[in-house]
Amino acid sequence: MAFLYSEFFEKHYKVKLCSCICLFWTVFAACVIILPYILAYMSGGFWLKQDVYYEHPEVNFRNDLVLEFLDASGRSTMYSTVKEINDMAGSHQMAPPLIKMRRRDNGVNGQMEHLRIDIEVKGYP
Repeated sequence: MAFLYSEFFEKHYKVKLCSCICLFWTVFAACVIILPYILAYMSGGFWLKQDVYYEHPEVNFRNDLVLEFLDASGRSTMYSTVKEINDMAGSHQMAPPLIKMRRRDNGVNGQMEHLRIDIEVKGYP
């Protein structure tokens, strides 16, 4: 079979700039070009070389306390808020100390920043 002649055929389609497909194409191109920069900026930077992370631990005081007193003569006495420890140590002769506890939340975030415990011993035999 012999080939005698060929002619190039070209067809053009024209679309108005105010059409839906033109608007869709413009929004898509803008998202492809601009969206990665916005995501990188919002995530904290392109190449993060150094970062500091602070952790606030959850600290709870369970109201269990063990105190040991040492007087000038070298004698020690122990007191605890747990009855079983007092029974083991035999510290029934000592008057219970006055224990005051204050929790302080400076950041008003529900986590305790400061815990102050004041202990006042009344009678020491």
